[in-house]
Amino acid sequence: MKSKRMKGIIIALIVLPILVGASYAWWTDSQVAEQTIKMGKLKIEADFPEQNLDAQYEPGIETTFNGEIRNTGTIPVIVKIENDSQIEKKYGDDVWTPIPDSQQKFEQDTLNLVQLTFEPTSQNYADNENAYWFTNQLDTSERYLLLDAGATVAVTNYGSLSAQMGNRYNEATIKIRAKIKGTQVMDGAIANELGISPENLVGLENSQTIKARSFQNSTQNRADKKLKELLNRE
Repeated sequence: MKSKRMKGIIIALIVLPILVGASYAWWTDSQVAEQTIKMGKLKIEADFPEQNLDAQYEPGIETTFNGEIRNTGTIPVIVKIENDSQIEKKYGDDVWTPIPDSQQKFEQDTLNLVQLTFEPTSQNYADNENAYWFTNQLDTSERYLLLDAGATVAVTNYGSLSAQMGNRYNEATIKIRAKIKGTQVMDGAIANELGISPENLVGLENSQTIKARSFQNSTQNRADKKLKELLNRE
């Protein structure tokens, strides 16, 4: 009796791992759904012919230079200009201490003594159906330009020399440099790359718009509608 019971236990111990390790051969099928896409291209170009400016400038004076900004990519782009100017001084302080000629060099304008902005050369914010102008409702001196793919806009850059430039800037040489920076028309890109929340961008219609509108309660114009359309793609 014990022998039969022991034999049964041994058989059970042998069969149990086989049953535990066994798997069913379920019928299956699969297919791969594939869609090939092509990424667009973000590319801007700018052309600002160098001008011979012979005037003797001083603090508080504004200079202008004209040119074009082009979206040569295949997707919409929004751009702003940043101050990338350089200054070579002859004096080290405001009491006219001269800097030796060998030590005079161009340095970055980290104090933003050159204040830059830009406007449509035509002075009309709405005369180009593929371009859309904006300001910052928190700082209405700022300008932003949204360009459809292939759009070209004639712009005028304005460079104002700060009244805070003391005596050390007498006889200085200034390279007024505008860095045109562009990014995708998406919330994160605009906030991270241009430093402004899209909700603070306000569309401009014409040269009087900025004075006439109430930014908080205005109805949407063509620029506002275009920006909303593109942001809603996400």
